[in-house]
Amino acid sequence: MKKLRIIPILLFLFSTTLTSCEKSVEVQFHNETGYDIHELVISGKPIGLLPKNESSAIVEYDGLYKIGNQLELQSEGKIDHQTLENHPFFECGTGYNQKKVGFGNYKVSIQLIESDSTRYLDCITLY
Repeated sequence: MKKLRIIPILLFLFSTTLTSCEKSVEVQFHNETGYDIHELVISGKPIGLLPKNESSAIVEYDGLYKIGNQLELQSEGKIDHQTLENHPFFECGTGYNQKKVGFGNYKVSIQLIESDSTRYLDCITLY
């Protein structure tokens, strides 16, 4: 009879352990623009100041999407008092299907690109 009482307790402990180990997507960003980026926000998470050639702390997301091997990230920040965002072509159809990413660790390079004499931020997933 004592064994039957232990089973519900073990099931409860097992279920609480599983829910406390929830997975997330962890991303670290590295600034390769050559400039300090102020007021940086990436996919809704405020990063703040990210000095040139430096990496952020690890940022956790509940989930993100990938297109091909690249995380789909929306970035906005200020360089030299000018607000920069992703290049508009990232919002166009790419021919690739989005895939939900529920967990994993990624390193992302933030780069500066110029198109039609306008500067944009670009987030490149390294791994």
